[in-house]
Amino acid sequence: FPDFYNGFVTNGEAPMEDLLILQNLKPFGYKLSRGHFSVDYDHVVLSFKQLGRFHVLSYAAKADDFEGFKKRKDKLLKVLYRKETQDVFLRGITPLLDKYGKELQALVDALEDPVGLVLRMTTPEEPLAVLCHGDFCRNNIFYKYDHGRPVQVKFFDLATCKYSSPAVDLAFFLFLSVSSESRIKHWDDFLEAYHEGLSNAVPSLDDVKEEMKKKAVYVYVLCNYFIPIMLGGEWDTEHFEKLSEEERLEAGPRGGRPGPSASRQSPDDQGVPRCAKKKTYVNLKHVNLNIE
Repeated sequence: FPDFYNGFVTNGEAPMEDLLILQNLKPFGYKLSRGHFSVDYDHVVLSFKQLGRFHVLSYAAKADDFEGFKKRKDKLLKVLYRKETQDVFLRGITPLLDKYGKELQALVDALEDPVGLVLRMTTPEEPLAVLCHGDFCRNNIFYKYDHGRPVQVKFFDLATCKYSSPAVDLAFFLFLSVSSESRIKHWDDFLEAYHEGLSNAVPSLDDVKEEMKKKAVYVYVLCNYFIPIMLGGEWDTEHFEKLSEEERLEAGPRGGRPGPSASRQSPDDQGVPRCAKKKTYVNLKHVNLNIE
């Protein structure tokens, strides 16, 4: 992480006055990787090894003083999930139901209550639970390069840090920032890189793989929200910035689509940004869809 220099919080009383001063990593050669959805093999391996080193601190702290660790982690603010409309989460499934209805039925049933699904999948279970980054994706990672190859990594933005399954961070990165082809081809390699970062501590590599099978499906809900927005392009970003707070809340769950009250419309698209016209699918290979 960047060095922390200073900070000031008002505990929600005056959030615009809250202040966080972190180290500027740009002079040291750190920058974001290229591409939103296609972080390559070297970037993933480097990121997962470092993520393992971060997660293992939780296991060490719990082994050293579990009660003290519990008191500290209980101070984390809870992440609140809005009850979005169900069609947002079904839009990637509906076109596949005729062909894969039997296999997808458990997921369809679970999405009757998407917020409940997320809460069940992210509820911490011992001994695997760790302090998770909570928003572990390409947008929140800086890399330092040597002749074009990533050699060092820094994480930032812990706004949604939570105590949960390590699968929360692993799955979010794999399904949001890595191509389907790379994820399928190197799934085991990526998890082995993460486990190497754990220095072979608890959990075992098999434990990690099993946890991913059970919990990774929760990111389907998140990907259905984020991917259409990320596909939007410049027009959508500029448009979103001009919306009121109420219109932004309405547009968010629609994947960037302005609601009926949106004030600006594209004459060519009749108010529907490019991202809303793109069909998005999340390949759930390696994930157990028999959700309990």
